[in-house]
Amino acid sequence: MEVNIKPDEKGSKMYKITWPHSPLEFLLVDRDSKIDYKKEAVYILMDKFRRRFYIGETGATKGGGVVNRFRVHKWDKNFWDCALVIKDPHNGFGRDDDRRWFEWKLYEIAKAFAKDDDIVKILSRAGEQEKPYGADETLSVILSVCRLIGICWAFGNKEIQEAATTPRKVSKPKKRINTKAPLKTSPKNQSGKLNQTQLAKLIAQRAGKPGSYGHVWLVLAGKDCKSSRRCRKDSEWRRPLEAAGVKFDENDYVVNWQDARIPL
Repeated sequence: MEVNIKPDEKGSKMYKITWPHSPLEFLLVDRDSKIDYKKEAVYILMDKFRRRFYIGETGATKGGGVVNRFRVHKWDKNFWDCALVIKDPHNGFGRDDDRRWFEWKLYEIAKAFAKDDDIVKILSRAGEQEKPYGADETLSVILSVCRLIGICWAFGNKEIQEAATTPRKVSKPKKRINTKAPLKTSPKNQSGKLNQTQLAKLIAQRAGKPGSYGHVWLVLAGKDCKSSRRCRKDSEWRRPLEAAGVKFDENDYVVNWQDARIPL
């Protein structure tokens, strides 16, 4: 599967994301981007650390779509540095009720993640709406793009994911005899949290060095791993790891990455 991400030719500091086999288009924009999309859409405002979120839809400001709504948010909300604009070129968000359902559902998913977290803040307020036809597949794509750009609550736990999407019926595969030894995988945290590789990738992304996740993985491995690495207090990785709840022993080795929260 290939996800297309490229600078948008119609505005500075904007990136256009298209998901395979989906009519949706996504714009990842900065606060000062010169966005000119005047149609209706759903959007997520966030700070650069992905800690505060506001989920909304353009119907609250009549006329002008995203342009007018963002003009309002630039003076009534100071926390946000960037935003994800979710649009449908085929006017799939033309109905107010449809947009309001996606606003409410994303809010519910985000709120369920953040209620037990002392860092993530959801500033939205949305009331329950009637589910539109075909919403499950659209919601699944939206959450996939949210995960792609590092929105922590889009990862969620198993219960949230099952509530957000409806399982598809697939044909039962034929049984095959597996002659290969199973691959060793990093264990997942309890309650469906991230495994070691996912945790390393998100921490590296938060630090602005996504290509360095291999180093972070070795730090998370702890002293029991042959090639593990220490993380001294003056290391650039110490602060983001501790922010995620990772603890260290007296020799600066990680001791409990399994209990860490999703990094923010």
